[in-house]
Amino acid sequence: MHVTEAIEPAGEPGVHLLLAWAIARMVRHDRRMRRSLDSMRIGVRVLQVALLLPAALSAQPVDLRSLTLMRWTAEEDLRLGSVDGTNDAFVRPYIRAIGDDGYIYVSDTGIPALRVFDSQGRFVRQIGAQGAGPGEYQNIAAAGLKGDTVWVSDPATGRVTLFDRQGQLLESFRVYFRAGERRPTGIPVDVLGPERFLVVSPTGPVMADLAPGPVRFTQSLLVTDRAGTRVDTMVTYNVEVPAVRVFPDQGAVAQFRTPAELLDGPLVTYMPERDLVREVHRRATADASVGEFRILFRTRDGRVVRERRFLYRPFPLPPSVRDGVLARAGSNPRLAQQIRPHLSFPAFQRPVTAMLASRDGMHWIQREPYLERGSECLVLDADLIPRAIIALPPRAIGFGGPITRDHFWMLERDDLDVPYLVRYRIVRP
Repeated sequence: MHVTEAIEPAGEPGVHLLLAWAIARMVRHDRRMRRSLDSMRIGVRVLQVALLLPAALSAQPVDLRSLTLMRWTAEEDLRLGSVDGTNDAFVRPYIRAIGDDGYIYVSDTGIPALRVFDSQGRFVRQIGAQGAGPGEYQNIAAAGLKGDTVWVSDPATGRVTLFDRQGQLLESFRVYFRAGERRPTGIPVDVLGPERFLVVSPTGPVMADLAPGPVRFTQSLLVTDRAGTRVDTMVTYNVEVPAVRVFPDQGAVAQFRTPAELLDGPLVTYMPERDLVREVHRRATADASVGEFRILFRTRDGRVVRERRFLYRPFPLPPSVRDGVLARAGSNPRLAQQIRPHLSFPAFQRPVTAMLASRDGMHWIQREPYLERGSECLVLDADLIPRAIIALPPRAIGFGGPITRDHFWMLERDDLDVPYLVRYRIVRP
């Protein structure tokens, strides 16, 4: 019912005029109200669409087969390593941190050691040493910087050791080592705070419990306190080790190593700067026309806050990979007979080899390793939208350290199989 139908004009002419004026005002007000309500309804609908649009877009897969992206190039501008240097010869190096002063902290699981180089690549000092005493470690699973404190995680003992930037020992404590266990049941891989640690557990399968065949087990990312008490479980996932368990002799247990490139299990990483767990699901396809991989972010309680699917053109696995594995197995006929039933080779390469977040919020995805043109990286922004492609150097084995807006590090080997850490400057068109 409109307001004009609710009022009966009566009485003196002046009153009639007053009533007419009031009715006209009310009618105009009613019209404005209806227009305002219509505008509000439209605004609500627009807001609803705007809120639903990201989810709708995320639900649509990104077809990399037909996508044209910018192509970045790279120029080498710093190289660490030598053939037989006293302080800069590497075995299996990785850059764990780069300080605000430009100092580069390099761990080496083959020596092991944590060495520091200045911004020009000159050796400065070594922090700690191999051993079992104070300030020593048997190996290095992870290391990093927290303010002015350098931390080192020893996988052999489950111990975290803290140093200052000059290499002076501050303290050492065992984070995840259960009573009665000879080896740690988890490895600290990051320091989240003064009393919080990110732990990978278990460190591997119980070999005696495994049947012959591929080595698989379940692993979790945990948050523990300094005493190793579990505070939170971030995510649990299945792991496949690049190995086949065999029994070459009665009562003996052995493993035959297979190429890591054949594995296509998920890549799981905790991103402390965003307090999210990132998962990359990258199983190799059997379809020659199209494959798919997924990237998703989860909160600690398991809620998926962002997910994006990617379609790609599969590339065949080169016969040389299969032939190389079988040749190694064939050198021992008895061993070959036992492992052949458990060896499987996908027809196509897995779509993702590695994924690393850069300091400017981008995500770098290293694609298939066996390409004639060489391996490439797909660069995504913080919303997992593709932005560029960059060809990796021909001798690159894998990422060698953190990525910044203008630089990235790669691990390379020369003709003599000598490893180097090489920094490249990103050239954008």
